[in-house]
This record gives sequence, structure tokens and C-alpha cells, in this order.
Amino acid sequence: MSTVREKEFHLRVHLKPALGKLKLDAIKGEVIDRLFAGLRKPRKVEGRADRLLSPKTIKNIRATLRRILVSAMDWGFIDRVPNLPKVKVPDRGWDFFTREESERLIAAARDDEERALFMFALRTGARAGEQLAVRWGDIDWQSGVIVFRRSSTLGNVGPTKSWRERRVPMSEGLALVLRKIKHLRSDLVFCRMDGKPLTLWQLHERMGGACRRAGLREIRWHDLRHSFASQLVSSSVPIR
Repeated sequence: MSTVREKEFHLRVHLKPALGKLKLDAIKGEVIDRLFAGLRKPRKVEGRADRLLSPKTIKNIRATLRRILVSAMDWGFIDRVPNLPKVKVPDRGWDFFTREESERLIAAARDDEERALFMFALRTGARAGEQLAVRWGDIDWQSGVIVFRRSSTLGNVGPTKSWRERRVPMSEGLALVLRKIKHLRSDLVFCRMDGKPLTLWQLHERMGGACRRAGLREIRWHDLRHSFASQLVSSSVPIR
């Protein structure tokens, strides 16, 4: 389902504004070149400040457009699929913080809620979408367990990536910081002051600021999940 929502986002935000008034057989040549030139420039996306799309995002948008055009050819609306520019995505590999670096990140948090935000990712290994969708009712305080039942992608909530619930033990330290931030403005554990959900962009923004304050290299939010796993492995915990 997250793939469906991603494709809908590509269509609504990037493809329809640029191509929506054109006939399918007019989507070729210079039109395509203008589209991809625009994707490579900083721009506002749904009211956010100007930002530059990553090569991976542009490649994913390209895949969505190609799927549309291939379907149009299969259904007889166009004779051929036009050439689309290649999009190279650098191999970033993956990174992680050591235990000491993780503690520096947590110490650089500006308040209790930001501290809980980082500690939750580092102590549970949650995917970003799972963390954004976790609710207070998913926390079993008595048993010390957090249950991941759903995931949020581009503001839409659906099942987890595996389509299964996952139960993760909650450390005493994490339980302590979560109790400190327990609020009534939303049933979501992590939300804005107005009770609305946080976005993935806001997670990256907050972690980037904390990394700079702590003198740490900036890594992706998903690398906090890698940090969780790597630190367990280094402590001789079986990877499964």
C-alpha cells in the first residue's frame, strides 16, 4: 500500500502539474526534458520551503511516469514509449552511530520530546513510518512492550511493511522519557504542538540540527535503525 501512496504522490505533486493538460502522445522530447530539468531545481513541495529532490526521488518519479506510458502503449493510446533520461543514483551504502555517538545525539536534543524522538528510534529499531504512526495505546506499560501495528507514508496510515504486528521490548530508559512527554493533544506519541502528525521531513530536520550541535556527521533517519541493529550485534545479540 505504501507503494500505491508513493505513486499517487508522484502523480499529484510532480507529474499532473507539468503534464496534466497534455495528450499522451505529446509527452515526448522537449516536454520530457523540461519536466526533468524542473525536478532537478529547488522547489516548494506542498507548501514546504524550497528543497532539492534527491536523485533517488527523481528516479522513482521517472519509474512512475514510465509505468503510465507503458500502460498507455499496452492499451493502444500511444504507439511507443518515449525515451526518458537516465537518472543516476549514487550508492550511499549505509551508516550507523556507535553507542557513544548515539548518546551524543540524544544529549544534543533541545527538549524532552526531541530526546524521546531520537531515543525511540535508537532503542526500538522502528522504521520512520512506524514511529510516526505509533499511538499511546500501542505501548504496554505493564509488560514493557511496544507494539508496531501500522505505518505512516506521506501522511497516509496503513499496515506495517511486513503486514504483521511486531512487538519490541521497551527499555527502562525509553519508558522513562516517554512518560515525561505523555500528552493529551493527540493519541499519537509523536506529533506537533497542534496535535497533527509529524512528517518524515521534520524527522530529518530535527536530526540534522542535533547532529550539527553534537559535532556528528549527518546520517539518514533510517540509519538510526541500522544503529540499533549494529549496536545489538556488537553486544553479541543474535541478529535474528
